[in-house]
Amino acid sequence: LDRRIKELSVALVLPDVDRLIGSLSGGELRRVSLAVTLIKQPDLLLLDEPTNHIDTRTVEWIERFLENYSGACVLVTHDRYFLNRIVDRIVEIEFGELLNFPGNYETFLERKAARIEHAARAETRRKAILRRELAWLQRGARARTTKQKARIQRFEELNNASVRTYGEQASFKIPKPKRLGKRILETDNISRRFDETVLFEDLSLILQRDMRIGIVGPNGCGKTTLLRVLMGEDTPDTGRVFRGDTTEFLYVDQTHEEIKPDSTIIQHVSD
Repeated sequence: LDRRIKELSVALVLPDVDRLIGSLSGGELRRVSLAVTLIKQPDLLLLDEPTNHIDTRTVEWIERFLENYSGACVLVTHDRYFLNRIVDRIVEIEFGELLNFPGNYETFLERKAARIEHAARAETRRKAILRRELAWLQRGARARTTKQKARIQRFEELNNASVRTYGEQASFKIPKPKRLGKRILETDNISRRFDETVLFEDLSLILQRDMRIGIVGPNGCGKTTLLRVLMGEDTPDTGRVFRGDTTEFLYVDQTHEEIKPDSTIIQHVSD
């Protein structure tokens, strides 16, 4: 067991074993949780969003592990690339049914597109028959013969058939945002340490309208800490952060701590 723990510690780059669980980042917590699961070496491995909050290096290791895993694995994930590389069968939950598709995610998309196309053609035929039968009824048809009764019954069945609609579209009206100042956010040589570890040092950044900045790095390197410093929820050890007069922040964290579990959806969205 000790040997297995050491192997997983190296493979998953687990944090120091003496670190308190409460001090771990979201990605570090996910890696520890994975290690606990994999140490047990189960016959059936059930993984719920295994790549969430995980850095690229660890995702690649999980892929290699699952490719060589001797047991069976069922996983839930929104990571399309992970699905495409790992699975050989996809089960989709749709309209209260389980639909079974052999192959990877790319094959699933091809088969799904064919199903949607087939359903669209079937619905076109159904509507055409309904129009024809409705015209027949409106001409004063009466259920006098067995043939007429069967035809009327067929119309009722077609009219009452449950139609499955794929890809329904919703419309949203997004209000025009208020005018932003030229300077949204700026940092001047900010640095931050965690104990003896330097997370980032002498970082100068200017954020202006229409810019999109991605922060990448391994789990525990300080990405979340940097966001907290930018928002003013954490203080840099050196340097300063300047925020625009009209700048408002919206922070969606990994654990969704802002969500009140006892509130309804409408209450949470309206707050």
